[in-house]
Amino acid sequence: MAKPHESAPSASSSTSSRSQQQQQQQQKQSSRLCPRYEHAMQILGKRWTGLLIASLLDGPRRFCELTATVGGLSDRVLSERLRELEQEGLVERVVYPQIPVRVEYQLTEKGRALQPVIDAIHAWAEQWIELPCPTSSSAPAAAETAATSACGEGEHCEGNA
Repeated sequence: MAKPHESAPSASSSTSSRSQQQQQQQQKQSSRLCPRYEHAMQILGKRWTGLLIASLLDGPRRFCELTATVGGLSDRVLSERLRELEQEGLVERVVYPQIPVRVEYQLTEKGRALQPVIDAIHAWAEQWIELPCPTSSSAPAAAETAATSACGEGEHCEGNA
């Protein structure tokens, strides 16, 4: 039995198909996130970056102070993050020509402009993030301490990094 003859697509159907593809492509492009927002999240979304910025909001810090403030952060990763934040114009490295040379890191105006963002994340965390209760022999006392040790407005949690 002979197969029915398949006709070549007509000019109008190929134009329609191209038009549909263009519409789909435009929808994909319009549904993409803002490139600036995407870049900001790539910067701020890296591990330790938010904690470093929060620490530097309190004022300039030396390398060893940042290591002590942000527990669990290795020297290698700290150097890398500081370099990245410096390249983005969020942090500046200040060298004091004395013996021995003293180096401090501080936020630039662009970095300090993140204060409301850090405060908003802190407020959100206070409302929505549950911390595990410390294990202790007096569980009610530990729960009471955890409940009363919440950060006040504008403060940063100690030891909850």
